[in-house]
Amino acid sequence: MPATNSFIASTEAHFQGNTGYVLAAITSAIISMAKSLNLKVIAEGVADEAQLSFLQARGCDEIQGYYFSRPLAANDLAAKIRDHTGASYAHAAGREC
Repeated sequence: MPATNSFIASTEAHFQGNTGYVLAAITSAIISMAKSLNLKVIAEGVADEAQLSFLQARGCDEIQGYYFSRPLAANDLAAKIRDHTGASYAHAAGREC
């Protein structure tokens, strides 16, 4: 069940007044409802660390958005995955990255 960026974008504003608080509560309710139905929750449009933390704290299963990367061409995506996997492997093996 996707939680779209129209709700996600407002979660950081939950400290900035009633509108943000209500949208944060709606986002939390959507995640809770999906979990109670044994659905995976995918948050789209996550743009910053505050949104990421908010969603992780509520058990969101998958998170995507500009916080991680802007859209990439297929070749650029392959290179990014290859670079990330190599760095993770080197780190796990105790080698310098």
